[in-house]
Amino acid sequence: MKIKKVLLAVSFLMIFATASSAFAPLAYIAAVVGPELAPYVAGSAVIHGAAAIAGLYYYLRDGGRSSVTPDGKIKTPAEVQWIDLKEPAVKTKPLNTETSLDLIRALTEKKDPNDNYIYPALRNALNGIPEIPSLNYNTGIGQIVTVNGSIRRVTAAVTGGSCSIWEPWCAGISATQVTASYPDGTPQQVTITKTEGNTRYWKDFTLASTAPPPPGPLPLTQVVRNLSADGTGTGLVNQALQNEINRMHQDPDYVPTFSDETTGLPHAAPPLGDIATPKQVADYNKAGKAQDAQNAASAAQAAAVSAAQTAATGANNRAAAANAAAAANPGDAGLAAAAAAAQAAADAANAALAKALADQAGGAAEDAQKEEDETVAEIPSSDTPATIDMAPLHALKGALDNTYPFNLPGVISGYYQKFVANPETPVFDLPLPLGQTLHIDLSVMEPIAILFRYMIGIVTTVGALAYMVHFFRGIS
Repeated sequence: MKIKKVLLAVSFLMIFATASSAFAPLAYIAAVVGPELAPYVAGSAVIHGAAAIAGLYYYLRDGGRSSVTPDGKIKTPAEVQWIDLKEPAVKTKPLNTETSLDLIRALTEKKDPNDNYIYPALRNALNGIPEIPSLNYNTGIGQIVTVNGSIRRVTAAVTGGSCSIWEPWCAGISATQVTASYPDGTPQQVTITKTEGNTRYWKDFTLASTAPPPPGPLPLTQVVRNLSADGTGTGLVNQALQNEINRMHQDPDYVPTFSDETTGLPHAAPPLGDIATPKQVADYNKAGKAQDAQNAASAAQAAAVSAAQTAATGANNRAAAANAAAAANPGDAGLAAAAAAAQAAADAANAALAKALADQAGGAAEDAQKEEDETVAEIPSSDTPATIDMAPLHALKGALDNTYPFNLPGVISGYYQKFVANPETPVFDLPLPLGQTLHIDLSVMEPIAILFRYMIGIVTTVGALAYMVHFFRGIS
């Protein structure tokens, strides 16, 4: 029983190892990389948690200004960039990050190692002493209000009734103001009226002194006004908060959510098969950096040639003038010496020009050789079919024949090999008493024997499969 289990386990290990090695190149893993990206694919203000998801690079737009919505959500201009394998080309799509008020509240409570809040300005906009409204007709019991500059809590509210404004006595009903004659702690009666059409309503409130509400999370309406630039609760965010909002997008605990800037709908990523993998993007960036370095070297060589050309032209002109002056005055030793010095300077300038031209030609030849000898990574194309390198699999042929435990099937089969022989029809003589024999020939049963051999093979195979299923499911 144990030998059968070992044989089944070894067989499945061999199958799994072979299959996984053969098909591993086809597996595609969506990788998430760090915030540092090469300049050929995306900008620097990368959004944490969405830096590179399956080859999509998300980052904030330079100079983008956030806006606030009535429900306290902050939208920040962003972009997503990827290499499209169908064209191929680098694609860019404008987006907006959408940061909920709940996420902002959670992040603004974070502190640095020195116990300082990481986002103090945003936290101040979300927390503080709530605004205390003035007492009005619709104020409810338990609310804290201001009455004549004093902070009071409503302990009772009783509807007094209504009257027509055309009645003389109704005109005398008006709101009663609280005065300083009421000491703190003494309940006060205040009447508040409201007029709707030709009808006046009044309500009697009982107020008690109370302490101001403690600082804490502000209500939504006040938070939105604090976040907005003009204090109205909509539109652009206060510029003083923008820096902290940008830093919040790179916080390790920031959870990005994106919407399409054009449609306002949730952002839908392009098909995975059309996006270059992070490795392909890295190869593309590497090629771009190499090309930039090559262009810089070529520009430096061209500048050196131009400077040498200017120097050589000036030196040759000065040498020609000095030689002409010396030729016109053959007996003047000073002019002859000046002509010789000018000619030496011209020769040196011409030699420097020749060297600069040679360096430029050599650099061009070297670049051409590199392009010929090396394969420069370009934007990958989806037209290139994926291939599987089967060489490692072929290399396993014969390598496992003498390696334990992979050689167990061969060793065990060798033990049973001696029992394997060509089938023969039983023909024999059975001895009987008195010297007689009985000749037995079972050749007539050969068709039935063939059928039984097939049936035994089928039953054995089905039984082995059933036992294997029971073994791996743990069924006894």
